[in-house]
Amino acid sequence: MFRLEDILRRAAQAGASDVHLSAGYEPRMRVNGSLVPLPGEKLTAGDTNSIVYSIMNEEQHNRYEEQGAYNLAYAIEGQGRYRVHIYRRQQTAALVFRLISTRIPGPEELGLPASVLELCRLPKGLVLVTGPGGSGRSTTLAALVEQVNHSRSAHIITLEDPVEFLYPAGLSLVDYRDVGTDCPGYARALGAALREDPDVILVAELPDPESVLGAITAAEAGCLVLSALHVAEPADAVEYLAGVFPAHRQGEIRRRLAGVLEGVLAQRLLPGAEGQPGRAVFQELRTDVAVRRKIREGQPL
Repeated sequence: MFRLEDILRRAAQAGASDVHLSAGYEPRMRVNGSLVPLPGEKLTAGDTNSIVYSIMNEEQHNRYEEQGAYNLAYAIEGQGRYRVHIYRRQQTAALVFRLISTRIPGPEELGLPASVLELCRLPKGLVLVTGPGGSGRSTTLAALVEQVNHSRSAHIITLEDPVEFLYPAGLSLVDYRDVGTDCPGYARALGAALREDPDVILVAELPDPESVLGAITAAEAGCLVLSALHVAEPADAVEYLAGVFPAHRQGEIRRRLAGVLEGVLAQRLLPGAEGQPGRAVFQELRTDVAVRRKIREGQPL
């Protein structure tokens, strides 16, 4: 019999960022960017289905059955908080648990360039953090939000699915909105946020054209918008954002991006030596007059 608490505790002790539970496989965890098995028996369909029922309420389970996938936040008292994605594969349930640190690391711990911290002081604009899954994008965004929280009095709104980091009391007012529970989607949440007197908006992801437009509009309206993208290089961020729109709209989107994009921070996680944690490396793109011109004209950055 598999006990979820035991699996997650062993993963945390190994320094894992994620845990995968799929029928027919041993539990697997991502450590320093590599997926490795947790020694033990293979999970059955009954095991994964039992775990799903144990962590979801009736409403959440109904949504999962309707959509075939669902995100939720999960906590084990005295052990930790987790972001969970549940999805259906071959008529069985599979789960991915993202382990969320209860402590937000400082910029020095993450190795963030000093120039990146200047982005937190901007009154408005769009700042993007990019990188592959498990590279620490969410943690970097949380560190940037925490810098704002403890450096100036601002109204910060976080839009996440589900809410990950909880910020300790600082100079700022922080409001958390759980997309899918507090609001139906990122685009609607961004539109509503503009009526809530925000200074800073954290958008965990930009999954569709409507949310991209919402983020650009919020930056144009005078907010500092922080978000993450699943692209590897800083220059890829503009191509991705323009590319989610049909060709006849991409020129307009590039012009608007050129006006609001302030910086892109790309990161990836390098494996550490045996038994040592991995190390994040960063590549930064700051927008100046020349970069803004290239964005408008669709030239390579």
